[in-house]
Amino acid sequence: MWKKYEEFELEVCPGSVQLFPSDKAVSVSDLDYVGFEVKNLIVLDGIWNQPKAGYLSTIESIVFALKAVGIGENKKGLDNLLDTFECVVDDQRRCKDERLSKVFPS
Repeated sequence: MWKKYEEFELEVCPGSVQLFPSDKAVSVSDLDYVGFEVKNLIVLDGIWNQPKAGYLSTIESIVFALKAVGIGENKKGLDNLLDTFECVVDDQRRCKDERLSKVFPS
């Protein structure tokens, strides 16, 4: 039933950090405070538990981290990315509401 996979090692360049939700995670501002220069941001995306109020999506977390460490000179482009994401979320909510109104008419 379970497949076995060989473990492998991945060489990570100096200055790399992993963006991952954890109670033990170090904040980006703490990295800056100790003088750690972030050059690469490693992001694992997947289907996590349902988000709670106040939590960020993966794309929101990426944009926040990039802005915080100064990666990506085009901050307007990052804002545009968030605007597009917000439109997608709004559209999904609208479609969900439309489907529910067909299943449960008033």
